[in-house]
Amino acid sequence: MKDFLIHQIDCSCILQVKGDPRFRFKVFSILENDKVQQKFVSCPNCGVTHKIVEIGKSNIIRSKEDLKSIIKIDDIKKSLNQRFIDVLEENNCDLTVWEQVKFIIENEMWGKHVHISFDYVDDVNIIKIMKIISSTIFTIDNLEFEGVIKND
Repeated sequence: MKDFLIHQIDCSCILQVKGDPRFRFKVFSILENDKVQQKFVSCPNCGVTHKIVEIGKSNIIRSKEDLKSIIKIDDIKKSLNQRFIDVLEENNCDLTVWEQVKFIIENEMWGKHVHISFDYVDDVNIIKIMKIISSTIFTIDNLEFEGVIKND
């Protein structure tokens, strides 16, 4: 059975974030029988190509930056209903969100939720979620809860 997971990988490029010299970015991976499907992605900071080998781990492919064959948002737009495109663009969703929406629709995983935006206000987390009902229908709701979300 296929499913998906959003996880983070480290790149060797340097971007100082809160004292951590590593640059981490989110990737969308397809899971089949609890194994990550091999995939190539580009670091959004430096453009270097990573081969995803397992959850949270990648191999950097040297001298292969900004490959044209790696899926980008513009590629995914061509396969989605305009209503989905409008919401994802309005919320400045990153590639992982676009990939989730595409995967859910292609695999008819109706009822799945996708987080399309996040805010933290006065110790309250506010998450805007899209519930995908069909290839043309979705709902948008908010979830609110107190506490700290750790971004690893």
